Amino acid sequence: MMQYESTVYIVLHSSEGLAISLFKKAKELNMISPRYVWICGNDITDLLNSTLPPSFISNNMQGVVGIKSYINESAEYQQFLSKFQKMFARDYGKNNENFYNPGVYAVRAYDALHAVSLASNESKMKNISLAGTLSLVNFEGLSGTIVAKNSSLNDNEMNSSSEYQVFGIFGLNFANLGFWNGNSGFNPGMKSLTWLYALIGNQDATKAGGLRTLRVGIPAKPFWKNFVNVKTNSTINCSAVVDPSSVTGFCIDVFTEALKFLKYNISYQFIAYTTESNYSCNIRTYNDLANLVHSQEVDLVVGDVTILADRSKNVSFTQPFLTSELVMMVPTKSTHIGWLSVKPFSLNLWISIVCILFGYVILVWLLERNDQEADPDFRGPIWMQFAAAVWLLCNSIFLKIDEGVGSYHTKVVLLLWFLLVQVLLSSFTASLSSILVTEKLSPNIGNLKVGYNAESFVYNYLQSAFNYKPENLVTITTPDEFTMAFKNGTITAAYLELPYLRVFLSEHSNYATSGESRTLGGFGFVSHFTSL
Repeated sequence: MMQYESTVYIVLHSSEGLAISLFKKAKELNMISPRYVWICGNDITDLLNSTLPPSFISNNMQGVVGIKSYINESAEYQQFLSKFQKMFARDYGKNNENFYNPGVYAVRAYDALHAVSLASNESKMKNISLAGTLSLVNFEGLSGTIVAKNSSLNDNEMNSSSEYQVFGIFGLNFANLGFWNGNSGFNPGMKSLTWLYALIGNQDATKAGGLRTLRVGIPAKPFWKNFVNVKTNSTINCSAVVDPSSVTGFCIDVFTEALKFLKYNISYQFIAYTTESNYSCNIRTYNDLANLVHSQEVDLVVGDVTILADRSKNVSFTQPFLTSELVMMVPTKSTHIGWLSVKPFSLNLWISIVCILFGYVILVWLLERNDQEADPDFRGPIWMQFAAAVWLLCNSIFLKIDEGVGSYHTKVVLLLWFLLVQVLLSSFTASLSSILVTEKLSPNIGNLKVGYNAESFVYNYLQSAFNYKPENLVTITTPDEFTMAFKNGTITAAYLELPYLRVFLSEHSNYATSGESRTLGGFGFVSHFTSL
């Protein structure tokens, strides 16, 4: 057990002989002290004042925390205790049996025989079977309320006697720490273990017991230095112990703040591992860094390590301290302000609009030129007639449709023209707003050259989750290389995790995200299944 450096041991079930052997060996290994916490169930604790020798308890079980069935030491119990001790000493004292105190099993046996006795008397008086009277048993015994299993009492009444005492051992006495009740749980006045350890004369209860200095693995030269950054003058070929003061970054700040919430003073050292291409080292990706915990080379890994299902097979992760998504990033397209007004419609649509306008002008001119009630301009020169037709079409958008119109058929044509203009204006406004607010980014996966972080899991993930071909994936080794790769056309898009993307966009404004994304498990610290 010592090789796992655990500090808390829980003994669920044990026989008397195994308990004696276990605690003797723990005492020999100096594991019975405030440096360790031992918690015993009632298999052992119910034997403390009945069969386990007092000398064994005082020598080998100091500071042990126990949970045992609680017996109310009422006046009836005191009478039973006095009679029990006298009878036990009389019958077994000559056989060197000197434990005269009844345990919980003896008390329950007494209550069981009491129940049978009451039921037997009741069955004789009412001339019914013993089984029938046993099902009606209901009395307050020494060990609590005694009722039949199929009793009509409700759960609250039956659980009222389900109470356990939480205590700690010092000397031959039991320090009461509190109680647990089936209805209310632990009582509010529960005392801390520090109080118990003070009773046995040791004031070092707040120090971590059994833990040597934790080996904390970190990336020596990470891709994104905002999260972990190692500032050292010496060259780290594969791994090296570094001064904690030289390690900075967001993940390091989270780690050091988390340690402040612990009640123990944890001693740790940072071991930096280089993830650069170096064939003399086996640490090239964050997967390799996480596997150091599985191989027990380090105790935990602190850094921007993404929680993945594959990684969780061998190691355990803390709760994520940053949410993460895998997001596609593409360069934004520059908007030419001079021609922005013509962008909402395509060239073919603009040509169609001009042709429709010309057709409406000819139709209005044909309907109005011979009408006596038409505008006088329609009886002037030909150029004036066409100008009057154009003016009439434009005027119908803002004024009454029948103003200056002679023919009834012209009114119908102008009404259709008005409806067409409203549809075109709505489409133009919506399209122009879309262009001004966001860029239209619709990358074609089949023709993309996609960049990815060389240290991350993204290479395999893009192939399995997004069906990218290996020849379309380009390795990027530094954040600045993303910008250069976009400029020279080496890549047309890049996949970054959301925390990295926020850092990159804070420094580069001419990039945006597309709709291609996948939710991940977030960033967490890596540890053993059994350590933390």
